Amino acid sequence: MKVWRQHGAILVCAALAVVFVAWPQLDLIVSQWFYDASLPGWPLSNHPINESIYWVFRYLPHVLIPIMLLVIGLSFVRGGVSPEHRKPWLFLFLVLLIGPGLLVHSVFKEGFQRERPRAVEQFGGKDTFTPAFVVNEAGNGKSFISGHAAMAFYFMALAWVFRRRSWLYWGLALGVVMSAVRIMQGGHFLSDTVFSGFAVFFTCQLLSWWILGHSRIEEPEAA
Repeated sequence: MKVWRQHGAILVCAALAVVFVAWPQLDLIVSQWFYDASLPGWPLSNHPINESIYWVFRYLPHVLIPIMLLVIGLSFVRGGVSPEHRKPWLFLFLVLLIGPGLLVHSVFKEGFQRERPRAVEQFGGKDTFTPAFVVNEAGNGKSFISGHAAMAFYFMALAWVFRRRSWLYWGLALGVVMSAVRIMQGGHFLSDTVFSGFAVFFTCQLLSWWILGHSRIEEPEAA
């Protein structure tokens, strides 16, 4: 049980990676549920609810980053934000910058160059489908992994700040909603969204250990 608590996320991530590598058609099957060749392709793509969720999470970093930088800066000013709040805000800022920011966009998207569902032949596009974790050297897509889903999963970080598992579940729920939106829009495959969640989760774990001095979500039980 102790081993599962410490390494459960790694084991689940590895197991899912094996599933998507061994059965790449799973991505196509899930995307096919929301594709209609007799229509413009993705009938739910421009649904007002999906569009609203898409734009909220697209521009949310532009709101959060200035606020975080302001609060962190005020923690160095006498009479400003209490210095004891500096580390939690710094943690949240760096998770956002490194997870949904650098790791997703600079490492995964640029590294794998996977074409999006709406661009592949199976869904009316001209490009070849590339399975998850396979580098598409001839491609210029930005599908693997999902930046929007990562931004929604980002709210899991509050679980490490408040040390309450409920925040983890809220972050997961937001990530699932955003993932469903991007799949329905033909913008991402299922695997794109799944592994964006793991990218954020592991970023939180590593940075919480470095900045907050712990990597556990819950307070350790009293002896």
